[in-house]
Amino acid sequence: MARALAKKGHCVDLLISSRETSFFVKKENKTLNLSVFKLPRFGFLDNGRILRGIMACFFVIFRKYNIVHIFESVQFETNIPLVLCKVLRKKVVLDIGDDWLDSPTYHGSNWAIRRYIRFCDLKLPAKFNFLTVTSEFLKNKYNSLGKKNILKIVNGVDLSQFKSMSKEKAREALGIPSKDKIILSFGNTYEGGRAYLLLKTFEHIYNLDNSIKLYFNMDPNNYLNDSRIKEGINRNVFENIKVTGYITKEKLAEYLGASDVILFLTGSRDAEKACFPIRIGTYLNGERVIAIDKTDNEAYNTLARYNCVLSGEGPQAIAKKVIDFFNDELLRHKLEENVVIAKKELSWDNLILELLEFYKQVK
Repeated sequence: MARALAKKGHCVDLLISSRETSFFVKKENKTLNLSVFKLPRFGFLDNGRILRGIMACFFVIFRKYNIVHIFESVQFETNIPLVLCKVLRKKVVLDIGDDWLDSPTYHGSNWAIRRYIRFCDLKLPAKFNFLTVTSEFLKNKYNSLGKKNILKIVNGVDLSQFKSMSKEKAREALGIPSKDKIILSFGNTYEGGRAYLLLKTFEHIYNLDNSIKLYFNMDPNNYLNDSRIKEGINRNVFENIKVTGYITKEKLAEYLGASDVILFLTGSRDAEKACFPIRIGTYLNGERVIAIDKTDNEAYNTLARYNCVLSGEGPQAIAKKVIDFFNDELLRHKLEENVVIAKKELSWDNLILELLEFYKQVK
């Protein structure tokens, strides 16, 4: 979002949390007015979140901004400067991208933490007049709290993340045979049943065509402590799962280019309805068709409008659609063309236009 704003000629300061213990500034490049400030990580005061929040306050006080766009109201590094902006009567837009009341943090915490999360998720946003959200679910949620100025803007495609590769070049780079049938899945969030859905769907795919391979950044054996996976998944399918490990930024284009289908399954919890995973933009940037469960969440609803997905209600139905995709060349060509259209329309360069119009309303 920050990069797209800068490309439109706006000066942008982006404050983010660093993994390091030192503070530093990175100029995006010589042609963009985008400065990235990485706030250091500390080993105390909730892992330094409070100190990072205090550091952010200095930017609010001493630097002049037309708009302060703050993301998430639950984290200390954002809600501390958020409150200061309110006190100083700054023009603020608050962005919310998750349903914190259905998060593992909320359900696994004591009453004090849950009360804090409820306040930050419900009461604090009610104090601000302009919100951006990632889903229709969140828009309806905050509409019900009386908020009218809400813009839904999903996590878009960063076209500068990497350049898409042809299947031939990508497979040559990775040493994958040209005729292999490849499904890819990667990310870092497989809790809440996602891992089971993924492996169960691949089991059905394997039963229909055992030549298909799943390239997965996680080792499926790591999920055997989940009784649903240990008892409900045929262990033979693990033989067709190739563990990639963490896929670096440099390797993203190769793995996406080498794949035929991306397998991304979510479920229908409120947390899934609320968010729009960033990795979807990465999948689209690689110009690959996504197999997804047909549920009432923002990811499915957004992608379905472009007719660029393989979807079904449940693992067995999704598996059948994937097999149809491999067997029907015309279907495959049509869906791949639609992915390119979705990539363009959901790019940050395009989505930012509506955000800029929204900024004009902020008082």
